[in-house]
Amino acid sequence: MLVAISLILLVLPGALSIAMKSISLSTYQKDQLIATYLAEEGQELIRSVRDKNVLTIVRDGSGSWNTGFSGWGCNATACKIDLGENITAGAGNLETLTSAPNATYRLYLDGSGFYTYTAAGNTPTPFYRGVFITPVGGLGDQVTIRSVVVWQTNFGRRKVTSSGYLAYWLR
Repeated sequence: MLVAISLILLVLPGALSIAMKSISLSTYQKDQLIATYLAEEGQELIRSVRDKNVLTIVRDGSGSWNTGFSGWGCNATACKIDLGENITAGAGNLETLTSAPNATYRLYLDGSGFYTYTAAGNTPTPFYRGVFITPVGGLGDQVTIRSVVVWQTNFGRRKVTSSGYLAYWLR
């Protein structure tokens, strides 16, 4: 009986350690997957604004393809964009992982399961998102979109970036 108990006591801490590492890794992978989707969503929301602008040009013959994201200053400091496609200027740090991101970039989960920047009545998440929009050269019809999501883990801050080009293709 003593030998059996001794063997159990020797094996149990190792098994518990493996189980704890597995749970920790699974949580990290889940958060990284959510962060990747949020970064992609940031890009897609900017694309949606561009597409609506182009449809307005086709329908009404007026407007600009980059209305809504041109002139916001989203080059040096990230902007925020929500599901309503409202683009607002951000403030402060987002990408420097040695210091906490500015609270204005924090995402909250609303009652419908959507991510929003609105804190009132919503559940805070560990995620912060911002979108950088940079003109490409002097062409005036292309921009680079870089969507960044930062979150805190037990092992420090992590960051996911999704980038792509956006062009005015109706020429």
